[in-house]
Amino acid sequence: MILLKGLARMKRVILVSAVLFVLLISLFFRLPAFYFQHYRGDQIIYIALAMKLDKSGFQGYNLRGVDLFKYEDRDFIKAVPAPEGSKGNMLEKLPSYYDIPLFHKPPLFIYALMFSHKLFAHDKPYLALSADLYSRYPFTGPKSFFKGQFYSVFVPVSFSLLLIAATFFFGRVLFSGKVGVCAAMLLSISPIELMTSQKIWADDILAFFVAAALISYYLGKERRNLPLIFMAGSCAGLAALTKPSGSIVILVVLVYELLEKRVFSKQFMVFLVTAVLVPLPWYLQVLKTYGSFFYSPASIQERLSGPDPWFKFVIDRPWYMYLVNTPFQTPLFILVYPVIFGLFGKCVDEKAKAERKKKIFLFVWITMFLMSFLMSKVGKELRYILPAYPAIAILSAGLLETVQKKLDSRFGYHIGSLTAIVAIILCTWWSVSIGWHYLLVRKVGLINLPL
Repeated sequence: MILLKGLARMKRVILVSAVLFVLLISLFFRLPAFYFQHYRGDQIIYIALAMKLDKSGFQGYNLRGVDLFKYEDRDFIKAVPAPEGSKGNMLEKLPSYYDIPLFHKPPLFIYALMFSHKLFAHDKPYLALSADLYSRYPFTGPKSFFKGQFYSVFVPVSFSLLLIAATFFFGRVLFSGKVGVCAAMLLSISPIELMTSQKIWADDILAFFVAAALISYYLGKERRNLPLIFMAGSCAGLAALTKPSGSIVILVVLVYELLEKRVFSKQFMVFLVTAVLVPLPWYLQVLKTYGSFFYSPASIQERLSGPDPWFKFVIDRPWYMYLVNTPFQTPLFILVYPVIFGLFGKCVDEKAKAERKKKIFLFVWITMFLMSFLMSKVGKELRYILPAYPAIAILSAGLLETVQKKLDSRFGYHIGSLTAIVAIILCTWWSVSIGWHYLLVRKVGLINLPL
């Protein structure tokens, strides 16, 4: 008995050590984010909005009255309130559709930036690094770079690590500790995850709340735990308060419940009501301002003045881009395809049926996000389906563990384990190389490889 307890304790220590290793190496891969510029595109917009929320409250949730100036050492841009009555110089540099009374994107990510600034940089203005030095200092840049923008980079990086930890947890609960660790590692090295976690973007906080909602819902249903269901609905609502695409969580749960023939259960109704009520005040404000729950000023501008080259590119990408680019950039993600095809086979025993039920939940998770963006008009970027990446990683890791066990059983000498380790190392080299090349060398916000 003592020996068995000792072995169980040792396994837990090994598992915890493996998870900590994955999180530490994930943080290492994301360290460059603290040393390169974050003032281009949406990033400076989000920082300016955080400043407006801080100075003017929610009634100032727009880009009017924002001035951008060089900071003291000229390596930074600072966002400050413009003189009263002035629209500010920021709007002069942006398309006209940004001059609106209520910013069209939900505010949760912006509030996170504001609170992070209050916590880490309350004595400094809202800064964004403009110095283009990150290819020279990817890890050991000037301390001023780290200190000046720690508040803003902290948000996406921390939610990236939380997303990786959540992926481990769900993989472990559904299948095994090995699957959880492997899935967390595969998600961590994905070029898209590397990119989104190192930009001042809302993608990682969105993906985390999506994962938290679906994990909580699945466990709440299995354990008949109403507080978990309530937490799932709350997280789904927070996802919708991050981006409108967060509401796809409701579609995932609805389709899964339809497949399970229990859509009007008490748990589902609690989830649905909570998921709708949490973000409702925001969407009612959008409805009051624009006459619709969802407002896209860019699409209106496009109809008036012709397609923007960027939107034209992402809209014209082939529909199968998601299916090709995802495994090309993270090769072990290709294992998700045989798992999905296997769902249509027959189950020979109860254990196989239970396994298929878990996989169907993950399959619905992936499919609903994929189909939603294929049918939408927002274009095709891999970061749009980042919320589905935990499910892709878990299914891929599950098949890798199955192959590893079969090889070990057939050939011995830990052949399967060694093969799995080598495959993960090669996948890490390939994926991180792609991610860092596009981040540090090409310095772009889109990985268009191969399509």
